[in-house]
Amino acid sequence: MARSPVLAAMFSHEMIEKKESKISIPDISSEIFEMVLKYIYTDEVTDLDLYADDLLEAAEKYQLLSLKNICQESLSKTLNLENALYLMTLADSYNATHLLEFTSNFLVLNMKNIIDTQDFKRLEKSHPSLALELLKKYSFSNKDEKASVPDPTAK
Repeated sequence: MARSPVLAAMFSHEMIEKKESKISIPDISSEIFEMVLKYIYTDEVTDLDLYADDLLEAAEKYQLLSLKNICQESLSKTLNLENALYLMTLADSYNATHLLEFTSNFLVLNMKNIIDTQDFKRLEKSHPSLALELLKKYSFSNKDEKASVPDPTAK
């Protein structure tokens, strides 16, 4: 309860979890929740890199900010062209602002490699506002580049 305001609320307010002295976690696998509990008690996560995306979801749901931060760091280390759009949507879904910023910066730098991919087309349909923000960021970054290049016709 000390680490998670959500779990604290479940057991300290007049909620069904307090009355029954148990909680039901239907949307997180028992394996992932066991890892969450281990983290809560030991401040350690084994196989973080394998489960960081699932743990990020749990960390957001139970407001475990330190776990959320180490998940973002772990996921950032795995960033590549193949998983960048997935990581960006994951970051957006779970309010992982550091991962979202890191991933969107990476995508802006690699926009020419992803703009015509099927993954980007799926992003445009499934998360249009995210695709638009990415394109705006890319547009502004190119605007800055063009502004810093001298006009060869100017005297």
